[in-house]
Amino acid sequence: MLGLENLAPASAIATVDNLLRNPAAQLEVPAAVLLAPLDRRQATEVINRTIGEPPRRITHLLPAIAGLLTGGPAGAVVTGSISYNAEVIRHNSRIKAISSILQEIVIVRPMVGLTDPEKALLPAVACAYAAGSLSHQTWEQFLARLAWNEGNCLLAKPPHLAAHKHVPLAEDSLRALFKATQPPHATMLEEAAKLVATQAPPAVSTKLNPGARWMSAEDRAASRVYTNNPRANGLLIGMAEDGRPMMFAGNESLITIGGPGTGKTQAQVIPNLLNYPGSAFVLDVKDELWNLTAGRRSNFGPVYRFAPTDPTGSTHAYNPFDLISRDPDQAALDCQSLAHQLILERPDLKDPYWEDRGRDFLWTFALAIALTAGPTERTLERLAAYLSMPLAFDDLSGPAYRHSETARAIALLRSLAAKTGIADIANNATAMETALTTESNRMESVFDTARRHVAVFSRAAHVRRALSRSDWHPLDLRKRPGTTVYFCLKPGELRAFAPLVRIVFQQHAAALTKDFAAKPGALPVTFFLDEMPQLGNLAAINDILDVGRGAGLRLWLFAQYLGQIRDIYGARANGLINACQIRSFLQPDHDAAEFIAPALGKTRSLFKGEDRPLAEPYDLMGRAYADKIIALARGERPVLLDKLVAHRHYGHWMRLKPPAVRKLAHVP
Repeated sequence: MLGLENLAPASAIATVDNLLRNPAAQLEVPAAVLLAPLDRRQATEVINRTIGEPPRRITHLLPAIAGLLTGGPAGAVVTGSISYNAEVIRHNSRIKAISSILQEIVIVRPMVGLTDPEKALLPAVACAYAAGSLSHQTWEQFLARLAWNEGNCLLAKPPHLAAHKHVPLAEDSLRALFKATQPPHATMLEEAAKLVATQAPPAVSTKLNPGARWMSAEDRAASRVYTNNPRANGLLIGMAEDGRPMMFAGNESLITIGGPGTGKTQAQVIPNLLNYPGSAFVLDVKDELWNLTAGRRSNFGPVYRFAPTDPTGSTHAYNPFDLISRDPDQAALDCQSLAHQLILERPDLKDPYWEDRGRDFLWTFALAIALTAGPTERTLERLAAYLSMPLAFDDLSGPAYRHSETARAIALLRSLAAKTGIADIANNATAMETALTTESNRMESVFDTARRHVAVFSRAAHVRRALSRSDWHPLDLRKRPGTTVYFCLKPGELRAFAPLVRIVFQQHAAALTKDFAAKPGALPVTFFLDEMPQLGNLAAINDILDVGRGAGLRLWLFAQYLGQIRDIYGARANGLINACQIRSFLQPDHDAAEFIAPALGKTRSLFKGEDRPLAEPYDLMGRAYADKIIALARGERPVLLDKLVAHRHYGHWMRLKPPAVRKLAHVP
C-alpha cells in the first residue's frame, strides 16, 4: 500500500489493521524517506565506491604523453584535458542519473513476510503516532526501515525506468548506502519497542513485552483495589503519574516499609489523618501528629491525647483495668491477655522459665486486682506494688510474716480461689508460700522478671495519673465515627512503654472485633501504628489481619526496615507482610529490594526472546526509585507512585491548633 507513510495520524491505526489482515498486501515506502536525512558527503562517498571513483588527472597521464610525442607540449595539454573533462562529464552524468533514480525507487516488503514481533510492533507504533506521541518523521522512518529489513526486500521502479541503463547501478548504490547507514534490523525493532513502551498506550506496549509491567491509567480504571476518586473511606497511597490521587478504599490492612527520612509520615500518615473522616487510633511515637492533625480531626469527632509520659499532665487518661471484666471467668481471660502483652512470649529463649513464671504471677495478681480491688485500686500501679512484696522470711509462724503484706496477699489469693473455683490462683499462692523459706531467691528472680515489665507504671506521678481512670472507651471509636485516639510518646520512649502500647492496642482491637460485623457503608476504624516492630510480637496484629475486614477494622503498619520485622516475627514475617492488601516501599534497602523484585515479576522481550525482571534489586535501590512509592496489591499490577508532601498541600490544616487538653488532677 503505497502512501502509508503519508497517512494522517487519525487514520493510521485502521489502515495498519486492514493491511495486517490482508495476506496479499505489501508494505511500500519510498526510499527517499531514508535518503533524506543522510549526510550528503557520506552518501556521495558510498555511491562513488559502488559505481567507481570520480576521474583523476593522473589517470590521463598516458594520453598526455602520446600528445607530447605528436603535438609537442601544447598537444599534451589539450589531449589530457579533453580526456579528463570528458570522463568527469560522464561520471557526473551517471551520478545525476543514479540520484534521480534513487528518489523514485520504492522499498517493498510483502506483509506475509513480517515476523510475529514485527506484526505486534507495527500497530503499536501506529497507536503512538495516532496519539500524537510520535512525529511524522519518526513514523515514516520506522515504516521505511521495517520495509528495508536489512536488504531483504524488493526494490520497485516506476515503469518509465524499466529500461534505464543506470537502474542496476542505482539499486547497487542504494543497497550499499543503506547497509552503511541504517542500524541492524534487530536493533531498530528493539529501539522502536522501547519508544512505544514509553509513548504508546499500555494495552499496546504490553503486546511487545508481555508479562509484568507497571500499572497504567487503564489498569487503575479497571482496578478492584485502587481508585482515583477520593471516597469517604479511602486512604491515600500516593500520586499517579497523571497527578491524580491513588486511593485504597478497602477494609483490608496496609503496611509501609521505608527508612528514616523517606517520607512515610509526610506522604502517607499526615495526609490521611487530615482527610479520613472515620475513626482512628494513632501511635504517635514522635509526639508530632497530635500537633499537626488533631485540630483538623476535631472536625470529624472527639480527639483524645493519651500522653502518659507528658510531665505537664496534658493528657487524657486510660486505665486498662477498666476493660477487664468483674466476671471471674471473663476476667481470667482478660488478665491472661494483659499478662501476655506485658511479657511477650519469646520462642528464641533457651530457658523461658523465668518469663513463663513471671507471666503466671502477673496473671494471678491482675486477676486479684480485677475481682477484689476498689475502683481506685484497679490500676497497673497496684499490680506493680504486688510484685514488690517481701519474699524472704525466716519463720512463717512469726509476727513478721503474719502481719506482712505478703501474708495478706496469699490469704487473699486462697480466698479468691475458693470463691471463683479457679485452681491456678490457689496453686500460685501455694508456690509463693512454699518458696518464702526454701527458695526465696528463686521466687525473687521470678518476681524481678515480672517487675521489670510493670515498674515503669508506678515510678512517675504523671504516669500514675494518666493510668488512674478512663476518659474514653474503645467502643467509642465505633459508636462515634470520627473519634481519634492519639497515643503520644517522646522519641526514645517507645521501647520502655511498649508493654503499655501493646495492652492498649490489644484491648481496643479485642473490643472492636468482638461480636461485630461491619455494616455496609460503615467507615472502618483505622489503626496507624508507627515503628510497629518495636512493639514486639503482637498477636493482636495477626488477629486483625485475619478477622479485621469483617469487623470493619484495618491496620496501617509502618516499619523502617524489613529486617526488623523478620527479627521479631521470624519465619512468619513474610506471611504477615503479604497478608496486608497494600504493601508500600520507600527507598528500599537490600532486604526490601530482594523481597520486592520477585513480586514485580518478569517481562519477556519479543525481539530478544529473553525474560528479564521488571526491575532489578539494584535498580530499586537506585536513583530512579529514590523519590517514588512502590506499591504492591494482591491481584493487581505493581504501581509506581509519587509522594504527596503534606506540608505543601495541607499546610493550612496542619496549622490548626489542637483542642486544649485539661491537665489531670494530682495523684500522689
